[in-house]
Amino acid sequence: MRSLSARPLLICALFLNIALLATPEQDHSLRIMFWNVHNLFDTANDPRTRDDDFTPSGKEKWTDEKLRIKIKALASVIREVNPDVGGFAEVENIEVLRMLGTEAGYPYAYLIERGDQRGIDTGVLSKTSLQELQNKGPGRGLIHFKIKGVTIAFAHWKSKRGGKNQTEEKRLQAARYAVTMTDRLLLTGDFNEGPHEKAREVLEEAGFRNLVTGPCSSFFSGKKGTSKSCIDGAYLRGECISGRAEIVHPHSLAQGSKPNPEISDHLPVVTILNFCEKESESAR
Repeated sequence: MRSLSARPLLICALFLNIALLATPEQDHSLRIMFWNVHNLFDTANDPRTRDDDFTPSGKEKWTDEKLRIKIKALASVIREVNPDVGGFAEVENIEVLRMLGTEAGYPYAYLIERGDQRGIDTGVLSKTSLQELQNKGPGRGLIHFKIKGVTIAFAHWKSKRGGKNQTEEKRLQAARYAVTMTDRLLLTGDFNEGPHEKAREVLEEAGFRNLVTGPCSSFFSGKKGTSKSCIDGAYLRGECISGRAEIVHPHSLAQGSKPNPEISDHLPVVTILNFCEKESESAR
């Protein structure tokens, strides 16, 4: 990994819908952020996992200073998006998640380790305390909790590393598990496949609405070389709730036409959930 830059990350107004940055009405709306923050490791060697590259003597020469710069850069984006709750994939442990939360101004941090061989999990940062948070399901699971009677679930499905066909069943298992969950559900995350591939089609067949729509060229969430990736997204199912979502483009994540892999190789997904009035009244 090349030397990290400490320059601040700002959300580019040309790319980000202003409505998604506006403060929602607290009684009727929630702003939810998902972001694969790409290898957010501490600098210690954990003998239980394959994190050797992210140590001072490892391949990435991962030092406290590099970690500090990365956390500062990630936190700048989180503060600009200003979610009520955020889910963050590829986080090594609760300690490094708390470091990110402290820098971004989020006092509540949650992470339930699932024994991933790489040592990565999905954590949650919140402005307020969350109740009955769980991580269940196949693979890395779905870390989820309820707000106003709606389950918010963050996903990080199996990648295609090792072959698309060889790994597809694991993504299908994750999709089928999500389908069995509560009727009122926001599922957002890194699905590691495009919107028209099999596992994501399972969601739509079960009544989930894809909140990020349009041609891939207009909402790609990552880019490697000339290949655009549309693997991050958001799905919603249930009555008395609506939502809209966008892939947002933090300006300093870009290096020309490519995301800056020194910070993250993904772009954030921001979802605004709108509750009907009777739901807001009952939550008071």
